[in-house]
Amino acid sequence: MDMNIIKRDIGLMCAAQKLLNFFCIMKTALTVATIAFSVLESVNMLKNLKNRA
Repeated sequence: MDMNIIKRDIGLMCAAQKLLNFFCIMKTALTVATIAFSVLESVNMLKNLKNRA
């Protein structure tokens, strides 16, 4: 096999892996942000209930 083809294939695999890692990180960040938003919303609801009492 030609070395240039092998180098190109390895480069494509590395690029694909980096893209996959990026999406994985973004998915994790979105999950963390969603959880944080839910916690803040819950705290806000508890404050509202406390103020009504």
